Amino acid sequence: MKLDNFKQLHPYLFCRESAKVVDYDYYSFFPKDYISLIQSYQGMIAFENGAVFRIKSKIPVITKGYITIDYLYGDSKDENGLNYNIFDTFDIMPDDNFLTFGECFGGNKVCVHKNTGNVYFFWHEEPSDDECYYYLTSSIDIFIESLEPDPEEGNTQGLSDVTVSQSLLELIKNSKYK
Repeated sequence: MKLDNFKQLHPYLFCRESAKVVDYDYYSFFPKDYISLIQSYQGMIAFENGAVFRIKSKIPVITKGYITIDYLYGDSKDENGLNYNIFDTFDIMPDDNFLTFGECFGGNKVCVHKNTGNVYFFWHEEPSDDECYYYLTSSIDIFIESLEPDPEEGNTQGLSDVTVSQSLLELIKNSKYK
């Protein structure tokens, strides 16, 4: 898996406070390179520059020509992890052959089909609809390699007058989530 584009997104560890833990293992359905990637971050992977995947086919709820990836689930046994989120999403997905591995804007998901390895966008608003899964690409490797910085994330217009207090800067500097 080529990670040049991925690294340009400035991925970082993102953690939600969590007390829930699961012991399910869905890793065998994912390529080894992808598992190695998420293991290097442990928890959820968010993107400093945002992340988008350009779509080639029409998805009714997508108007900009790309989906925004909020984060990818990581290698942990809690709510930040891949296994937990796969199991948790079975409640809303109509087909257990799809395994979620990331979250998109608005609570939608990106998922992989267990048998084919194809990557899909899951529209969570219509989970009983035949049209809730939309094909994105043929593999997670291609999906990761195709991620780009979010064109809207770089827009800092109007933020030039924002100042950050010294106490906030110190808090950020000492944060375990930097």
